[in-house]
Amino acid sequence: MDRARRAAMTAAVGLLAALAAALLGSARSTAGPETPMPAPTAMARDPQQAVLEEAATDAWLYFYPLLLMQATRASEPQLELGVWKHSGSVRRHDDRKVIRPNVDTISSHAWLDLSGGPILLETPDTEGLYHVVQAVDEWSLTFATVGSRTIGNGPGRFLFVPPGLDANAGATPWPRDATLVRAPTQGVWLLMRIQSDDSEEEARTRALQTRFRLTALEERAPDGPMPLPPAAATGLAEGTPPPQVILNLDPRSYFEWASRLWGAPGFWVPNLDDALVDRVELLGLRPGSALEWDALDPGQRAALSAAPKGALRKLAGVAAKEGGVNVDGWYYLKDNWYRVQDHRVFVKQPTHYPLRAGLALEALGFLPLQEATYLSAGAARVGGEVLSGADGRSYTIRFPEGHLPAVEAFWSLTVYEGQGWLVDNPIHRHNLGSRDELRRDADGAVTLHLSATNPHGADSGDTSNWLPIPDGEFSVSFRAYWPSEPIVHEGDGWRMVPVIAAD
Repeated sequence: MDRARRAAMTAAVGLLAALAAALLGSARSTAGPETPMPAPTAMARDPQQAVLEEAATDAWLYFYPLLLMQATRASEPQLELGVWKHSGSVRRHDDRKVIRPNVDTISSHAWLDLSGGPILLETPDTEGLYHVVQAVDEWSLTFATVGSRTIGNGPGRFLFVPPGLDANAGATPWPRDATLVRAPTQGVWLLMRIQSDDSEEEARTRALQTRFRLTALEERAPDGPMPLPPAAATGLAEGTPPPQVILNLDPRSYFEWASRLWGAPGFWVPNLDDALVDRVELLGLRPGSALEWDALDPGQRAALSAAPKGALRKLAGVAAKEGGVNVDGWYYLKDNWYRVQDHRVFVKQPTHYPLRAGLALEALGFLPLQEATYLSAGAARVGGEVLSGADGRSYTIRFPEGHLPAVEAFWSLTVYEGQGWLVDNPIHRHNLGSRDELRRDADGAVTLHLSATNPHGADSGDTSNWLPIPDGEFSVSFRAYWPSEPIVHEGDGWRMVPVIAAD
């Protein structure tokens, strides 16, 4: 999933900077010279115009994840629907396709179109290796995860069914031994991750990838994706990442495209309150009805044209208030989005559109915290200084006895140089964690050494507990797979130990 993952990670770097450049710098009016926008001072004095602008801002945020998903899928035109695309191997330091790559797992992904009927996912016995298959709907919301946490590492069968379909509707009976997974939309994005580390384990993982099978129950052809507007198609063809493609759209193209998708067959309309539906109707936006831009009055066009700027302001606010917290130099994502119940995943705040748009932009396809919890250190200052290996500086991460992260699968720490790439180092080690033979101190603690040179001596063959860093700025990511509840709910009896500058 090179392009899809690259797109998501590109968006994660400089979220607000990208928005400012794309929205504040180039939010274009599409009313045209024959229909001039009302003067800003007049609009500011008109309470009705303020109502329209607020509604347009909410509509822009509401539609953003939907459009991003369409562009992400369209960025891989060579990928056949219903077919897995497997990554070849765990990332190495010379792989510059994806920033801050995950070196704990090998990934795969597939796009499903359930308009042709249910699709059966068969998962193999993973021979003790942690795995998870995540299902994401057309609005970027995760609605199911299946794998080690839900069924263990044995084989499984899961039937993905489109919304509203009855078991007796098709010609082929539904398999009785399959777990039923009802998708909210006809389009589904499956993201698979399988534990992998060293070359021997990697070979096992690559063999396992081919044993995850997708089979359509019916022979009828799916409807296929709806066409993109010309500006979006051109941007993707030129190699522009999907998040930037969406941000570059002028308001007319943005809202006309969104209106064609909204309420179309197979696109789930989230449970909006009646007041919001009424508000966007004031703008000419109605579920199942294409927006007629030229039929809008000047006030409606002006409000829709101003929507990107309003969205930027709301996204900046939600990023500061609800994006995450910094504790002892580690950035925690707040547990305010998903809750899980067996394989099913539920959104806690389904109508929080600024938060939903911000998460889609910054971390499209992120897992529920109960499945994998990620923390990062380095962007924030530690002890008043950024993390850096310059001038021989080194650091330690010390877990007191009994304080190692409690997980059902495994945990790891990965170092990245200042631009987000893996660090070239003499022992070819990019991460360190529970799968390694960690040496304990005399008091039972575990101390990890982050340094550019071997902390045990330049000529020592001992590399235990050493995580190499570059001779410049760097950051550290902590990943916990199938974490315990105290890790998910930071502060509930567990907290990640800080990165400390060595004496």
